[in-house]
Amino acid sequence: MEVGHLTVELRTDTGKSAVRKLRNQGLVPGICYGPGGEPVQISFESKALQKALDPLKGRNTLLRMRISGKSNQELAVLLQDTQQDALRGDLLHADFLRVDVKKPVRVVIPIVVSGKAAGVVAGGYLHLEHRTLPLMALPEKIPTKIEVDITNLGMNESIHVADLNLSEGLSPLLSPDTTICVISPHKEEKAASPQAAIGDAAAAPADAKKSDGKDDKSKAAAKPAAKGK
Repeated sequence: MEVGHLTVELRTDTGKSAVRKLRNQGLVPGICYGPGGEPVQISFESKALQKALDPLKGRNTLLRMRISGKSNQELAVLLQDTQQDALRGDLLHADFLRVDVKKPVRVVIPIVVSGKAAGVVAGGYLHLEHRTLPLMALPEKIPTKIEVDITNLGMNESIHVADLNLSEGLSPLLSPDTTICVISPHKEEKAASPQAAIGDAAAAPADAKKSDGKDDKSKAAAKPAAKGK
């Protein structure tokens, strides 16, 4: 099976028993929906889908889905969602979104940082605020990744969405002032000296005693002497 091409079978029987039968035959049930037509129930081989997906793009791969048994109809689709067995990891179900190759679609693209920032060399720390970027793109122009070169990024400097070098036709769905990454200095925790803490604690009672003694003497002096009977 060629990358970007997937052949599926039209599925007419639905329900748990029909799905169980398909899985026993080594097939995966699925559905294709979206603008331009009614939902279509399908089945396919799990290995066929793996071979059809670009190893780098994954589910962002534009697929040409050929439906056998339906006048060899071919649809442009994206893998929308999957369900997998929690223990074995087997593919249990897949949803495909029908797309118009002339209209942008929403996708999420991984952000890949390259280079070593000048601020990191100076002792700073790189904070990556966003590891993916949601954007609108034509199905045939979906990028594999968004690469961000941080080589010239200095201490306390940052890169925002507006600074990204995006190809023509890509429209980010985050605000232009959204921070992608920033270089921050390491926080220096200044702990109080244990001896200073003990000294402060010991000084407090001494001062209090001195204060108390003075108060007692002043009170005694102020008290008139008792007259003898």
